[in-house]
Amino acid sequence: MANTKQEKREAALFEWVTAASAAGHDVPSSDELTTIAASPEIVSAATEGPVLAWKATIEYILHQVKFGLDPFAVVQNLPQELLTPTEIAAPARHSRERGGVTSRLAGSLRRPSRTPAEVPADDPTPESSQPDSVGALMEWRSRRIADGVEAAGAIKDATLRTLVQRKFISKEQIRKQLPGADSQMAAEIADVLATFFPSETSPASPASDDEATPKAAPTSPAAEAREHPASAPLAPAAANEQDESAPDPLLGLTHADFCEYEYGENPVEPGAVTITRGPGGHRLTWEPYLTSPDDTVIYRVVANEDVFPHKPEAGELLLATTSVEFEDPRFLTSAVRTYQVWCHVGVDERAARYQQPVLVAAGEVVSPVEDFKLSEDEGRVIAQWNVFPGTRSVRVYRVPLSGGSRGINDPRHEILTSEPNLTGFVDADVSRGETYLYRAMAEVTVGSTVRLANSVQKEIQVSVVLKPVLDVQITMSTERAGEFELRWSTPPTGRVSIYRSNTAPPADLEGSEMPVDALSLQGLDETAQLKHPVVAADATSSRMAGVPWPSGWDRTYFTPVTIFGNKAKIGAVKVQTRPVAAVTDARIIERFNAQIVSFGWPAAAASVLAWVAPRSLPAEQAIAGRPDEEIHLRQHRRDGGLTFARELPAGCMVYLVPVAYSGGEQIRGEHVGISYPGLTRVYYSLRTVHEDAEGRVVAVNLATDVDVDTPPPFVLVHNAERFPLGPHDGQTVKLIAPHTQQLAWQIVVDRLVRDQSDTGWRARLPLQPGFIRLFADTRAVATPLDDANTFPVRRIALADPPLDSLRLDPPIGPPL
Repeated sequence: MANTKQEKREAALFEWVTAASAAGHDVPSSDELTTIAASPEIVSAATEGPVLAWKATIEYILHQVKFGLDPFAVVQNLPQELLTPTEIAAPARHSRERGGVTSRLAGSLRRPSRTPAEVPADDPTPESSQPDSVGALMEWRSRRIADGVEAAGAIKDATLRTLVQRKFISKEQIRKQLPGADSQMAAEIADVLATFFPSETSPASPASDDEATPKAAPTSPAAEAREHPASAPLAPAAANEQDESAPDPLLGLTHADFCEYEYGENPVEPGAVTITRGPGGHRLTWEPYLTSPDDTVIYRVVANEDVFPHKPEAGELLLATTSVEFEDPRFLTSAVRTYQVWCHVGVDERAARYQQPVLVAAGEVVSPVEDFKLSEDEGRVIAQWNVFPGTRSVRVYRVPLSGGSRGINDPRHEILTSEPNLTGFVDADVSRGETYLYRAMAEVTVGSTVRLANSVQKEIQVSVVLKPVLDVQITMSTERAGEFELRWSTPPTGRVSIYRSNTAPPADLEGSEMPVDALSLQGLDETAQLKHPVVAADATSSRMAGVPWPSGWDRTYFTPVTIFGNKAKIGAVKVQTRPVAAVTDARIIERFNAQIVSFGWPAAAASVLAWVAPRSLPAEQAIAGRPDEEIHLRQHRRDGGLTFARELPAGCMVYLVPVAYSGGEQIRGEHVGISYPGLTRVYYSLRTVHEDAEGRVVAVNLATDVDVDTPPPFVLVHNAERFPLGPHDGQTVKLIAPHTQQLAWQIVVDRLVRDQSDTGWRARLPLQPGFIRLFADTRAVATPLDDANTFPVRRIALADPPLDSLRLDPPIGPPL
């Protein structure tokens, strides 16, 4: 392993000596280089000769090789101040000239780079009538990569597309977007784009002037480096007018000018890079690193796409500076761009560059959505946008602007939370005529946290399609005679006005749309408009209460109109004849052999008609025929209700309709239906089957006129003082079940069959005197309902046998 390392050190040293010797410098001998490769520590002990003069260069080469760098790459990327021995090195200064040296030109000691004049010119002739400018840029980049230009390989597809999209065609515009490429790259890209945007390229552009100016060939590596300065962030134009003695914070250094990063613990907790978006890009600021006033502090600002770099060299160096701010003019080309600020501290600039960096600040900026477009399609808002790969989702906020823009970031405004929304959305939950503000915020995962981009927002007003009201319902007030309530489905857009008239509107008016000013020409003027307040009845309907019936009107026409702005949509006209109030509190009072209908008499009714119909027949059809009964006010006052002449059939409906007469015309009120489930009559008797000293045993017999499925359980109750009035009015008598002879408290039978009486149940009556009576135990079962129409099942009535058979006499004989 030691021999391999020595060989790499020796290869790097001999590669460097070859280039330095070709440049005319005095260099160490081959024997000295071999000795240094075998024992690197002897360099620090050098006191004279070329080894001492090149001490910094030799130590730098050995240090880079130690950390695994390629020997030839180390030599090609030597910093400028290491290209000459100490005795003739140029004085250290922070100038743009020194900052212009690139790592590629440093390698010109060994092999010169190709000049722009040697690069073959691109063929500007388009392949079609509509040339693909992006494709041409990609072809140019491929050729430059094949030529060995490393800076061309760092240019992304997204950057080329955005240059075309935003028409950045001047060299200065392009240079700001390519801090990693030198000025020649920007000039070449501008030349390619000039072919496709000739009308927007000035004939006297700076690029043309630069190319027209002849340049002297460089005579030395340093001169060549000054001839082709590396791309660095440009200072403001006013900087050229400053005093020559003013310090320049932009040092113009590259990664190769700093020592290789050695992994270890960061001595401080990194702060935050404050990123502010401005018209020229993103402005970065950070807190200064606290050191001794005599120390030199160099900040290396690096950037990377999508993830934070694990070391300074892994990121793209934006600049090395002594300032605590920087403006990145490049547009974003990935989902997230990360920034890091590394700090080098030393007694002077050179010492600082050879000290290990400290990460003092980090931050990121998330790319917002691009090409945000809003449109509408039949009441649906459609959004379209583009995001970079790696975007997790896009949060969408919909803010109605009718009530102002308060709470614009309220989480309640967020919509479509279950969708990623990476390309847009379709929002159907909007109201016609409403103006909305839509805000889109790209969401990206950075490490273990989620970051949001700046919001992009647009407004849109949803078009209006007025919907007519077709379902006006009129209900008479039960509290105040002569008043009624209007109710209708609330249209999605606009307000509803109701017009009342005693004559019918024109036949072709319904469903038409017209300006609001034209309503009066159709008889729908302000005098006919109801001024009563409209309130919400529920989430989907509106109502207007307390509307009186005009005196002298037998018919009233109600015309609903939906209004929005100056547009009006006519709805369905509703005609109402002067109503008669419906009966109230209608119910059927059940007697064992009769049914009485009790109800409250409606005001203004002359009589009440009654129909008996099957429950399967609709009410409108049932009351269309001849009524079964009729009762007048005098009879109602005398009897308190309507007694049917014949027994009502089980499972029927009874409809009551009040009627009045006006001008010889019968005016009917609203019908009221009462369901009648029917009554099952059960007859019971207690037949003595055995009697002894312990008492009398009776058989419980049940008889019915119809078959009864699942009858309720029955209980036998004894009351020593009086006749029992209910299942709990006394003591329950124990019963003997059939077959098993077990004692029970209830008689339970599966079915009562017509013409069958003996249930098989027996009861031993108590010896105490009193009365016994059989009851249906309604506690054991809930009132069943018919599944078809929730119609109650018929009830059961028990008919008592003669009272003498239910009386218990005291036993005869002396007491025991």
